[in-house]
Amino acid sequence: MLAPGGELYCADAHPGFYVLEEFAGKLLPTYDYWTPADRPLEFSSATTYTGDPTVMTHQSTREWIHPLSAILGALIDSGLTITMFREHEVLPWQGVPMLVPAPDGWWRLPDGHPRIPLSFSVRAKKRVVRLKASRTAPGQSRRIEADSDKSGSLPIASELAAYTGNVQ
Repeated sequence: MLAPGGELYCADAHPGFYVLEEFAGKLLPTYDYWTPADRPLEFSSATTYTGDPTVMTHQSTREWIHPLSAILGALIDSGLTITMFREHEVLPWQGVPMLVPAPDGWWRLPDGHPRIPLSFSVRAKKRVVRLKASRTAPGQSRRIEADSDKSGSLPIASELAAYTGNVQ
């Protein structure tokens, strides 16, 4: 669990690229853009995608493709504020055989191929919620108010409930 004020950074292959496979030198849509939870994509490979030639003992993998809307929505729904989102024309591994080396050990599509995002990166921050109790006259219930962090985002009721134990 990310503490209030904590940051998350995620970089991965772009879901729009994950749906493609290379056939006869062309990238073709092959997989659904959203993999059902109960039907992962199954692959088998003797070596890892990193380029290490060591033959792996366990060679099968199961993978799920999630659209950007699901990834970003999950961050927002978890109480995070997205502070940066980028799409990139490079990958840190050779995702398909047609990719060519790019500077700094990255991989890109060959010259003349239409540009598409191969990867993305996102940074998100857990909102800081400061609660302040207002003064009340004797016998009146105490009033709790939320004060947002500098992003201007107010906490949702469930966040307040976690801090106060009760929201009305």
